[in-house]
Amino acid sequence: MRLSHWAQLAEVLSGFAVIITLVILILEVSDNTDATRALSYGHGVERLNAWRFELADNPELVRIFRGYRSGEVTDFSEDDLQRLDLVLSAMWAIYESAYYSRGYNTLGESEWGRYSVQVCRQFVQGKRTGYWKLSAARLTNEFARFVESACSDESSGDSTFELPEPASG
Repeated sequence: MRLSHWAQLAEVLSGFAVIITLVILILEVSDNTDATRALSYGHGVERLNAWRFELADNPELVRIFRGYRSGEVTDFSEDDLQRLDLVLSAMWAIYESAYYSRGYNTLGESEWGRYSVQVCRQFVQGKRTGYWKLSAARLTNEFARFVESACSDESSGDSTFELPEPASG
């Protein structure tokens, strides 16, 4: 064999090596993307749980949130209304963060599905109690529009997501 044949063979082999390297890199990136999505979801769940535990640990916040859930906010003091606003703002910030994580492909569709159910529940609750407009004003326009379109019947403005009445007790 002449030297030129060896050179051609080496060129073909190096082409195969490049292709194999690219396939390995694609598989690694895919694994990394899955890991990033899992971490993103885990971080969101941690934030929600921290929010829930903070709420559960504070009897005043429990009373206020229970009043919000039952629609009985007319007797709230100014301080109660401020606390409610802070609690709702924190909750919506978590959901908004998950929405953008989904948009950046760092949160998968199945994980987003769990969030979206809660987003619609909170939207319906906010509409029922009159707090949605206040909450929406603290969100990005994009996310607020998404919530309204995803959780409402656009033709009538009625909710398409049914929220059970709060349990009495």
